[in-house]
Amino acid sequence: MPDHGDQWRYLCSELVTVYYESAPGAIRQLAGNLEEISSETAVLLLDTSVRRGHALSFLAQNREFRSVVDSWVYEPPLGYFVSVRFSGGYQWREEDFRPEHLLKVARPARAKGQEAS
Repeated sequence: MPDHGDQWRYLCSELVTVYYESAPGAIRQLAGNLEEISSETAVLLLDTSVRRGHALSFLAQNREFRSVVDSWVYEPPLGYFVSVRFSGGYQWREEDFRPEHLLKVARPARAKGQEAS
């Protein structure tokens, strides 16, 4: 899972449609599940990996989210957890899109004496 720094993270479950370019000019569409979301990142569960640095879009509740793949981890038998960072300076807010199942998770703890930036 990605390092979210000082952001609030939300565990969620929302079926999404994913689009990415699998080869030059070849757009691939597949079903996935949105597993986690924060203001700048998301984690999708897919049945295939997507290369780091590739553009990836996903549709949820008729809303399009554009992103770039940061990393992925294969977890058998579940599939590939693909971590993405939203593109174009977009910052997700719950008011913009609320997954059907959403659980706010505490921010990562700061080291003693460390101040917020």
